[in-house]
This record gives sequence, C-alpha cells and structure tokens, in this order.
Amino acid sequence: VEPASAATLAGSELLRQRGVIKQGETVLVPLTSLGIREPLI
Repeated sequence: VEPASAATLAGSELLRQRGVIKQGETVLVPLTSLGIREPLI
C-alpha cells in the first residue's frame, strides 16, 4: 500500500471528529498501490 494512502485514512478520521461521519456509519477507505516504483531487474 502506498504511504500517501494514509491521507485518506487521516481525512476520514478528521471527518469523524467533525461529525460529518456519524458514529455507527460504515465508511469505505480505499488504500491503493500502483506497484511499479520498484524495478523488476
């Protein structure tokens, strides 16, 4: 998983703290990775 994906998790936590995401709601937090940063050679 790409480290930049942490921004998605942090943003969802901030929205929860601000009351935008209510307690008990289900939230999908996509964590992605492109996987081409490391050469195969």
